[in-house]
Amino acid sequence: MTRRAGSGAPHSRRRVLAALATGVAGSIAGCAGFGAGGEPDMGTTTRDETRTPGPYTDLSLAEQGFPATICSEEVIPAALAEIDDPAYASDWGDHEIPAQYGPDRTIGDSRTVVGLEHDGEARAYPLSILWYHEVVDDWLGDLPVLVTYCPICTSGLVADRRVGGRAEATNFQATGLLWRPPGVQTGAAEDAGRAWAASVNDSSPDQRVRVAGNLVLADDATGSYWSQLLGEAICGPLGGERLDIVPSTITDWRTWRREQPETTVVLPPPHSGTRSPSGGGDASARREPGTRS
Repeated sequence: MTRRAGSGAPHSRRRVLAALATGVAGSIAGCAGFGAGGEPDMGTTTRDETRTPGPYTDLSLAEQGFPATICSEEVIPAALAEIDDPAYASDWGDHEIPAQYGPDRTIGDSRTVVGLEHDGEARAYPLSILWYHEVVDDWLGDLPVLVTYCPICTSGLVADRRVGGRAEATNFQATGLLWRPPGVQTGAAEDAGRAWAASVNDSSPDQRVRVAGNLVLADDATGSYWSQLLGEAICGPLGGERLDIVPSTITDWRTWRREQPETTVVLPPPHSGTRSPSGGGDASARREPGTRS
């Protein structure tokens, strides 16, 4: 199947993914400060009680989501090992691949990839890599691309890394924080094709983004916080700015390789370099991608 996309306390993804690894009942969102069924636990929300009451639309976008205090939360250092120096090959067959990235240390023909094309160049980003690292800062020819995936929401987004009208590309990092956008904003982003939903073992088009805490990014240029699902800055100097979406194809590796026989594919660490000083990811507490607790 192939589809085209893109025409109070800190809420840490580490806590959420650790809960997934141990099979704790109560849902993904419950571990992130949300109640049963993905509804926010309002008892843990801190709001400015001195604020003059007004219509819901008077609130900033950040305050409309959960937690409303996201802009006062600090980046968790080295929250994830984002890939900022990707390496490529025509396949994984001639490379030593760590076992967590694929069955039999291969991509797997039926596993989901995010495919990009630009100026005659094609590249695939296996979701099994994005599941662990969530952010890849890359270049496809002269196009600086940001490829992101939030395993908690199963949401993906591909965008241009030039922000705020700047000619230079910036890198992005995961802040280690989670923020749930307002439901209407989530649906609009998905319906408009800005964001897409997929899982490691299923690229079918009938999937929907999970309503849960979503990956919060920060750009190196300004330190602004960005909602990964919305592709929009919610805090900082670029608040209200939107990323320019880069068209992408969500399909399985077999199909992508058949349609793009000259494609390259991103290799996982240690072949690709990461922002982590150790060059590796904190994958020890995570479950195998594509499984459910």
